[in-house]
Amino acid sequence: MDQLHTLDLSQFHSGDEFQRSEFCQKLLASFRENGFVKLINHGLSAEYVTEGLEYNKALFALSKEQKNEFAHPPRPNPHRGYSYVGQENISGVTGFERGEDGGKVVVDLKESFDHGAPENTMYPNIWPKETDVPGFKDYMLGYYEKCYRLHLEIMSALALSLGMDEHFFDSLHDARASELRLLHYLEVPQSQVTQTDQTRIAEHTDFGSLTLLMQDGSGGLEVQDQSSGNFYPVQCTFPTLIVNVGDSMMRWMNKRIYSACHRVPINVEKLSPQTGSVPARHCIAYFGKPNPTASLKPLAPMVSEKYPAVFEDIVAHEYDQSKLSRIYATA
Repeated sequence: MDQLHTLDLSQFHSGDEFQRSEFCQKLLASFRENGFVKLINHGLSAEYVTEGLEYNKALFALSKEQKNEFAHPPRPNPHRGYSYVGQENISGVTGFERGEDGGKVVVDLKESFDHGAPENTMYPNIWPKETDVPGFKDYMLGYYEKCYRLHLEIMSALALSLGMDEHFFDSLHDARASELRLLHYLEVPQSQVTQTDQTRIAEHTDFGSLTLLMQDGSGGLEVQDQSSGNFYPVQCTFPTLIVNVGDSMMRWMNKRIYSACHRVPINVEKLSPQTGSVPARHCIAYFGKPNPTASLKPLAPMVSEKYPAVFEDIVAHEYDQSKLSRIYATA
C-alpha cells in the first residue's frame, strides 16, 4: 500500500477558491503526516523530463578523464560539478538531526553532478565541455529555472495553508542558493547485492526547505514512517514529482511538519533475470535552499506556550556547512 498522498497542482491554479484552499490544506496535512507528497500536473512534461534524463545518462557515460575535468572540489563547499562514487559519505549525516553520530561508513554506489544559479558567484558552477555533452548546460539552466518557479509555487501553497502571506517564503530564497543535482545510481551485480558496507544512498534528511525529485520510473526510494520507524517503498509512476520537506523548513515550522529520513537501498527484488543485476537508476533533484544569511530559528507564528521553540538559531549557510563537512570528511 502506498502511504504517500498524490495531489494535483493544477487545483492550486484553477481559479476556484475552494479547490485552491483544499489543495493547500492537503499539502500541509501530507507534510505533517509523511514529510513527503507526490504531485501531478506540476508543469514538467514527460517529454521535457525525458530529455533531461537522456542528458543525465550521456553525462555519466563520459570517461573518467572527461568527468575529472569538471570535478567537485575536494572540500565541503556547496555542491558543484562531478562527484565520483564514494566521494560523498551520506552515512556521515545519518541521525544528524537527532544528535547522533553517523556511525558505520557505508559506500553509496552513486555518482552525481551539481550546479546552482548562474548568478551565484559565491560558488561558481563547473560545467563539462560543450563538445562532450552538446546542449547540456543550456538545458540544465532551463530546468533549474523551471524548478525555481515551481518551488516558490509550492511554498506559496504551504504559506497559505498556515494563514500566512502567499509570498512569505519568497524573500527567504531570493539569493537563489538552491541547487540542481543529477544522480546516477550504478548497476549492481548480484554478487554485490548483499554487501552490508554498500548501498545506493544511506538514510538521511535533506538540508534545505523543499526538495523536488524526478525519477526515471525504476523506483527504489524508501521513506521512514514517523510513528513506527520502519521504511516503506514509494510507489511513483513517471513523471509524477516527489516533494519532500527539508531540515530548514522543519526548523522554521518548529517541527510542526518534519523532514523525513529516506534512503535508496540495493533491493534484491529488483534483480533483472536478463542481466543478473539491479538496473541503474537516474534521477534529477532540485534542492530548494534558503538564502545563506537567512535565520533558521522557528518562525514566530509557529511558537507558542503549547509549542515552545525546539531549535536554536543558526543561519542557513552555517547549517549547510555543518552537514557538508561530515559528508566530505574523508574527501
